[in-house]
Amino acid sequence: MIKHHIYNMIKLQAFSRHCYSAIT
Repeated sequence: MIKHHIYNMIKLQAFSRHCYSAIT
């Protein structure tokens, strides 16, 4: 459960970074 939560957090960070790069 905790591992899955950490994986989702990393995936979300990567997605946010991708969106941020697309905006700038």
